Amino acid sequence: MIELGIGLSRNDISVTIPFVLNEKVATLVGMMPDGSLSKGLLQIEFTQKKDASKVDEFKKLLEELFCTKLIRISRDKTGSMTLLVGSKPLANFFHCLGVSKSDEPYRVPSWIVNSPESVVKAYVSQVFAMEGSVCDPTIGKREVRLHSCDFSFMKDMQHLLEKRFCITSSIFTYHVKGYGNKYYLRIGKKENLLKLRDVGIALATHQRRLERVCSSYKPAAWQISLVAGSKLSPTFTSEDLASLLRTSKWATLWRIKKLRARGLIVRNFSKPFTYSLTELGQKLAGQLSSTVKIQPVRTSPRENERKVRAALKVGLKTKHDIARFAGITHTTVREVLMRIGIKLK
Repeated sequence: MIELGIGLSRNDISVTIPFVLNEKVATLVGMMPDGSLSKGLLQIEFTQKKDASKVDEFKKLLEELFCTKLIRISRDKTGSMTLLVGSKPLANFFHCLGVSKSDEPYRVPSWIVNSPESVVKAYVSQVFAMEGSVCDPTIGKREVRLHSCDFSFMKDMQHLLEKRFCITSSIFTYHVKGYGNKYYLRIGKKENLLKLRDVGIALATHQRRLERVCSSYKPAAWQISLVAGSKLSPTFTSEDLASLLRTSKWATLWRIKKLRARGLIVRNFSKPFTYSLTELGQKLAGQLSSTVKIQPVRTSPRENERKVRAALKVGLKTKHDIARFAGITHTTVREVLMRIGIKLK
């Protein structure tokens, strides 16, 4: 441990050398979108209303990592709790960690971008806990938003999410009367929300809502087929898979084709042909097995095909029109058209 001070500063700090940029440091820095460094780097302030326990967490991390003293915590009439540390050495150390001063645009620290995945997850989960929101799935919206006054921070987060977790997003601007422009980063689509769920949001209410959003999605046919195939491992035939799923021969072969295209199963050159899961397929099947239930299809693929052909025969030319005519879902129409080799809008 060494003690750090600046000039005649009081409230010096102590750090362990080497100072490791680990998950605890990332957690602390990830909370700072709800905090601030004074312009003169004389003090650190952290305010929280959503979850008062975050103030205690912030305080414990400061004490553990910097042995800092004179931490003051207050509560106002609205219930917001504010932590204040008057320490010039600590404020300067935070600035060295990439935390912006109150008069600077907020940015993602460069060391976060290149850190191990566990460190990046710790940072991202705290940022979304501080400035994120999860739309209620019961009102039909399935999206997560991250809010900020700094466009540069939104761009940094967009880049970080895409580079490290393959999560794509969009940035929107809105105007607040008497304040100015604000920005939010929107994450939608099933695959992005599932990835964000795995990263996690370090706020229990947000994470529970995100879990509900993700559970509201029904598994795709290929996901059900993959999990079913894992139950038949190490090898299985198309007839084995059809028997388990109770699908027709052609519907089963179509599902197998999709799995092969994704690199999740391979065909073994034996007689009759058998199939095996690839290493990627086994890994993904293991991840999906807890959320995907293997249930026999409720509708007959042959019956669906008959309905689609009848709709085509009367001259319908769009998937939506066919779905309404046949009384089946748009997704089912798309799958049938792909099986029979017909492309429509």
